Amino acid sequence: MNDLWLPEGRHWGLNIEHRELPNAGEFTGGGHKLVWHTTEGGGIDNMWRVLRDKNAAPHFCIDPGGGDAPVYQCIPLNRAARALEHPAGTPETNRANAIQVEIIGFAKDAKDWGHVIYRDLGALAALIDLKDQILPVSRGERGHAVVELAATLVQFRARPPLARPGQAAGPEKIGFVENMAEERERFGRQMREP
Repeated sequence: MNDLWLPEGRHWGLNIEHRELPNAGEFTGGGHKLVWHTTEGGGIDNMWRVLRDKNAAPHFCIDPGGGDAPVYQCIPLNRAARALEHPAGTPETNRANAIQVEIIGFAKDAKDWGHVIYRDLGALAALIDLKDQILPVSRGERGHAVVELAATLVQFRARPPLARPGQAAGPEKIGFVENMAEERERFGRQMREP
């Protein structure tokens, strides 16, 4: 399996497909970054076509919020995407080690996103980290940090009875984290298989 692409199929509540688009070449350096945008439009297939036609491909498109949320990986993780603006004479954007994710939807709606959307975004961030190691932690702590990242994203927008600031999470969040740990283990085994 290619280390530069997430595996296709169902993983962690996501349905991943490869839909390759032109990239912006090699990264030029800078710390690892994960950049999130909204598409300001709906429908993952429609938005993929818009990004293709504008020559503005991200690494990933995700339409979060439902079962088996669709994810399209457009660019391998060792190549720069094209979704960020980069006016002439300004510091590098696309090629500055930025993994770019386009969230299908509108920024104005983000204030009303529920825990399922954040769960899907957390799952994608964790899968990306397993491949590209965007989190600033040592190798021995990585598995725990990935699960904590996903749990934090879920809790960030969780509404009762899941969690309230300063209170322990309810069983739904805990179940998600337990499931994610099992899936992380399974995903790791898949990555080691020829």
